[in-house]
Amino acid sequence: MILITGANGQLGRLVIEKLLQDIPAKMIVAAVRHPEKAHDLRLCRNGRSCVDLKIR
Repeated sequence: MILITGANGQLGRLVIEKLLQDIPAKMIVAAVRHPEKAHDLRLCRNGRSCVDLKIR
């Protein structure tokens, strides 16, 4: 399993798109501080494979 932090940033998005070309999506977890901004990430659709890192 691969955890990508800052997944909804510019670099995080590029890294995820590249990884998705080579490995199955179930092997990738996207970590974001604002899940509401990650809705357009292909990996995070339907709430799958995303982790909320917001400190409360």
